[in-house]
Amino acid sequence: MLSMIVDDVREPAWNLALDEALVRVPGPRGRRRTARRRGRPAGPAGPGGPAGAGYVPRIRPADLPFDLPPASTAAERAAPVLRVWQNAPSVVVGRFQNVEEVVDLAACARDGVRVVRRASGGGAVYTDSGTLLFSLVRRPRPGDRRITAELPDLDVLVGTALGRLGYPADLLAGKGAGGVAGGRTGGRPAGRTGGIVQTAWLRTRDAVLTHLAVHVTPINAYGPAYLVPPRPRPGSATGPFPQAGGAERHTLADLGLPVTLDAVRAAVLSEIMDVYGIARTRRPDQGEQAVRDHLYSVRYGDVTWNLSGPAGPRRAAREFSGG
Repeated sequence: MLSMIVDDVREPAWNLALDEALVRVPGPRGRRRTARRRGRPAGPAGPGGPAGAGYVPRIRPADLPFDLPPASTAAERAAPVLRVWQNAPSVVVGRFQNVEEVVDLAACARDGVRVVRRASGGGAVYTDSGTLLFSLVRRPRPGDRRITAELPDLDVLVGTALGRLGYPADLLAGKGAGGVAGGRTGGRPAGRTGGIVQTAWLRTRDAVLTHLAVHVTPINAYGPAYLVPPRPRPGSATGPFPQAGGAERHTLADLGLPVTLDAVRAAVLSEIMDVYGIARTRRPDQGEQAVRDHLYSVRYGDVTWNLSGPAGPRRAAREFSGG
């Protein structure tokens, strides 16, 4: 059974807070280990905590101001959670990126384009109503310590769905290495810059979040120009898309095939449900809303977090990622 979140909010900071809340709300194993590793901070120390801006301590069931709903059995909490959502015009940067190096802040301020930072690494991406965003949270089954590898992840399913619509995989990834995924995650290759499909992962102790952007139609032709073009690598080949004003065009519509947001959404959902089962739609539950609100108050609603990112030593940053 697949649990599908229905939430039509388009405010990018709230969307990112909910994405992270889905992976951080306590799962079927309930209490997490509380033993501290030597040299790690014990808790917040001042307004930003020991990890600086955006510090978020581990969330346990005892930390929530209420009990989880009785219907939330271990099996239900372990069910994969899917979101399909969209953002208002915004630039979403990776957790460790320097905003000034990858975003044209003057252009964003001029046009009212939000700049927000996500919890996962990787590269910056421009999103608007022409972009479909998918999020999938997977947890181990009750009694298991690891997530089963027999079911494909979101990036594989979306690639298969778009392939059935006639889009070859080699034209979806863009060019060059070192894009959205920001390295290798679980044996997957890094994301690519300028790609039509861009993916990032966030791994915690007992869950994995995969969020993926599919650029379908160019609603705002100036959109890619909000991103500072990466410096070309010596000997790198030009991507499959023409250049326009220094910004690469990167939507499915640019490939010449007729496409709509509804067609892409339907194809991807069909592929996901073929693998994970029929989707049961629901609103975010009480626990997910509480964690979302907390994350928004300490991180995503904070200008310091969005523009400066995490501060403090790298060890404290790893504490947040659950690694």
